[in-house]
Amino acid sequence: MPVLGISGKSEDDDRCEVYRRILFPNDEKMNECLFFMQEAKKLVECDNLADFLQEPLLGMLRVEHVKLIVMSLMYCPSVDEMNRIIKSCLEYSLISAIFLVNFYKLYNQGERVSLKIVTYATENILRKTGLKIGDISKTRKTYGDSAHLAAAFLLASGDKADLAHVLAGAEVLREFGEGFHLENRDIPLLNPATTWKVPSEYKLPGVEIRKGTDDVSLSALAQEYIKNAIWAKRSR
Repeated sequence: MPVLGISGKSEDDDRCEVYRRILFPNDEKMNECLFFMQEAKKLVECDNLADFLQEPLLGMLRVEHVKLIVMSLMYCPSVDEMNRIIKSCLEYSLISAIFLVNFYKLYNQGERVSLKIVTYATENILRKTGLKIGDISKTRKTYGDSAHLAAAFLLASGDKADLAHVLAGAEVLREFGEGFHLENRDIPLLNPATTWKVPSEYKLPGVEIRKGTDDVSLSALAQEYIKNAIWAKRSR
């Protein structure tokens, strides 16, 4: 049962942790590399780095921290290579997130839902975005454990876009996914044993995922798939 390493003390640090888990839900090596790159970026942007390292009590500890960052970066991809990796991972993560959002919305609209129905609807929607679709089933296996996190950022807007509200939305999606058992399968949509969770002590507000303007077209795509499947079955 993996739990996000967030505390609520620093929203910037917490956002970085969530971002890393969205990109690398099960790749600890790349997660660590991105962490050390983020830490290095903080040092580069620090205006008083010299004073920061020369403080009487904490200076030596901070020097050791800088050494650890430098040594760790030696085993990480270059900045350009990491940017390419991030771009690719983000696209796949968004695909997994869109699939989960579509599943959740169709279910709450009272539509019949299955992996095939939601995959069909998602593929049709993705064709309009320019994202590389690929094999959605394989994408979900790699990025499904953090799909709810990416999905919550997609749905966030306005004054509800702070991290606490985003994570509250992610928890709504996680609980739905872990509680929904797929048709003819004895497994849930999201695996409770591997899906990333918000720490129980992290304070979250109450949220509601509202209907969007695209819900009608999403429902139409689901109905289209069902009609096509019925027609194909009858024509055999």
